Amino acid sequence: MQRKSKKTLAFVAIVALFMQTLFGSLPAMAMENTSTLHITMTTNGQAYKEGDTATSAVEVQVTTTSGDSAGIEISQDARTTWQPFDHTQPLVITEEGEHELWFRLADVEERRIIKMDSRLVQPLQWHRLGNRL
Repeated sequence: MQRKSKKTLAFVAIVALFMQTLFGSLPAMAMENTSTLHITMTTNGQAYKEGDTATSAVEVQVTTTSGDSAGIEISQDARTTWQPFDHTQPLVITEEGEHELWFRLADVEERRIIKMDSRLVQPLQWHRLGNRL
């Protein structure tokens, strides 16, 4: 029985080598990196939706679906420069004003860039603005 299995295996190997010689090597298929970014924004422990106005610090946490978040980059100057993003700690926005944050995966050829906006005002100013409108 073993002898028959060995003969069958040898025959398959010979046929495969013959096919490769006849038709050339088979094309290798590259797997696309389908990892995507997940961005979570919170303020006062509550979900912060892009476009809302926060009256306290906004925390931004970024991870990837691949679990390997080491290749995340951030730009805070409209994609002029990029720096590595430390995914182990959230980015905390405490400065008043409008903020544009850009994130991307650093090691992906066809980079998918995600833009997030946040607006932060001081609580006193928020109340004053509310009274003026």
